[in-house]
Amino acid sequence: MSGAGGARAPSPGATASAAPSAADLASARELYKEGKELRAAGDPAGALEKLKAAHALGQTPVTGVELGKTHVQLGQLLEAREVFLGVGRMAVQPDETEKSAAAREECAQLADELKPRIPSLTVKVNGVPPGVVPVMTVDGAAVPAVAMATQRRLNPGPHEVVVKAGDGPESRTSVDLKEGEDREISVGVAYVPPAPSGPPPQREETRLHPLVFIGGGVAGAGLIVGGITGAIALSKGHAVSDACNGTRCPESAKSDYDTGRTMGTISTIAFVAAGIGVGVGVYGLLSPVHVKTGAKTAVRVTPVCAPGWAGLHGSF
Repeated sequence: MSGAGGARAPSPGATASAAPSAADLASARELYKEGKELRAAGDPAGALEKLKAAHALGQTPVTGVELGKTHVQLGQLLEAREVFLGVGRMAVQPDETEKSAAAREECAQLADELKPRIPSLTVKVNGVPPGVVPVMTVDGAAVPAVAMATQRRLNPGPHEVVVKAGDGPESRTSVDLKEGEDREISVGVAYVPPAPSGPPPQREETRLHPLVFIGGGVAGAGLIVGGITGAIALSKGHAVSDACNGTRCPESAKSDYDTGRTMGTISTIAFVAAGIGVGVGVYGLLSPVHVKTGAKTAVRVTPVCAPGWAGLHGSF
């Protein structure tokens, strides 16, 4: 890649089939030129994007050294050193120019010079119970659990550390690292056990059996109906007794006689139903229902009355 100052060298892991095409090399030359011009004009951020593209297309030590220098100018020492080290891993090409060879040597020298300038940060987390692994991010990037307590190389400048344990609140700490500084900070967190992910545990509760209320209702209704119809039957009986002379009764007493007899029958059935209701209620009191929280029970009981008998029909 003569326009960029030397023959190409494939990036780490590249094969002959992945070598830059003529179009790639032509584009890389233009991008390389534009990047250097932008940097000279005081726009290192714009130059960085151009040189990144040039290095990706051309894959030469010359594009690599200029890309790394631009990273350094922006304070991105980690990225710069990785670029310089990557150039050192490039295979030397048979037609490599002197300019490309010089760029390779310069990259190796700059990588060594940058190493002591890169600061590091060690985070000690306090307040986490034994066996609990907190979650940590540095500048939004997750830190693996096995690496949380180790030195983390970072660029100079401000950084934010966020630590969270269980369902506790996030603990945020800001730190400003200087070049070459090895900083250690302590971060305290409040651990809150996480809420169970499964269904809530069930509790057994003892409740009155529905038959208590059904039996009570049937008994109450039977007593009321039996009392009313019984009173009517007695009243009609007194009326018939007053109207009759011995065994002789006028025709007008026949209606009272029939009504009294019917009311008496209904009263008897009602009192029988009331007795059954009392029995059902007592049975319900002696048979409480044991249910678990959230469990559904379906009980349906229907009182049934007919002339001469009464009962209950239901499903449990």
